[in-house]
Order: sequence, then structure tokens, then C-alpha cells
Amino acid sequence: MLLAATTTSTVTVGNQNCKMDRLKEQRIAVKFCVKLGKSATKTFAMLHAGYGDLAMKRTACFKWHGRFKDGLQSIDDDECPERSSTSTYDPHVDKINTLVHENRRLTIRELAEECGIAVGSGYEILIGKLKMHRTSYLSAVTVHTIITNISHMIEVTAAFCHT
Repeated sequence: MLLAATTTSTVTVGNQNCKMDRLKEQRIAVKFCVKLGKSATKTFAMLHAGYGDLAMKRTACFKWHGRFKDGLQSIDDDECPERSSTSTYDPHVDKINTLVHENRRLTIRELAEECGIAVGSGYEILIGKLKMHRTSYLSAVTVHTIITNISHMIEVTAAFCHT
């Protein structure tokens, strides 16, 4: 069988690099089958016989078979263009920075509405770009409680001393 030698490859489930290596190895096998004139159905049967449950899916095998048959030489995936985010550009960062310095009590939602961007983008600008982290509500409550307790103790002490 054509793919019998490839069944000795080590595959660790959960390791992305091994999975990619296994897929590239199978693409090479598909490319070889195309050069031998094997049909896509026969190629998939050979992959399934060699790799068992770890073989690429039937649709992927047929896709790669067609690509190699059409003259594609590379076994690498096509490059996917990244989506650029316009919400975290410098003008928005500058505007949010200015707004925060003018009024530190603004919420992320208010900042986002003011700039016309999504709340998630506002969060990304504050945390990711400007490295601003708000103090936790618990800390603010704790400080307020301590101040209130100290004020109460002073009042009690003052009332006790005057009697």
C-alpha cells in the first residue's frame, strides 16, 4: 500500500504542531497520488487506510486533490487576510485619553458612545493601548467604610471627652 510507511508518524492529540505536521504529511500524500493519476476517491481510501481516524476529512481530501490536479504546488494553506480594526487607531486612542483625563468617572460605555466606537473597542483602548486599569469597587467601598468608621470614632471620642 502506498501510505503504509507514513503510519509510523508520532501524533500527540492536543498538540497543534503535530496536527499541522500530520495534515501537511497527508497533503504530500495526496499530491503524490495525483501525480500517480489516482482518483480523489481512491486517494481518500488510501489515506483512510493509512491514517485511520486521524485521516483528513473526505471534503478536505477532495479539495486538495482538485487543487493539486489543477497545478497547485504548495502544500501550505492559503493566507487569510487579517481584519484591520479602525476603532483602535490613534485618533480614537487620543480622544479617549483626553476624555479620561478630563473626567475619570466616565464609564467605558460613555467613552465608547462619545467616540462612536464599540464598547469592546473602548475597553481594548483603555486596557490594551493606554494601560489604564480602574480600581476595584471593593477597594472604593473599603476605603469609604474605613473613613466612615474613623469619623464615627472621632465623634464618639469627642462626645465622651466633653461629658
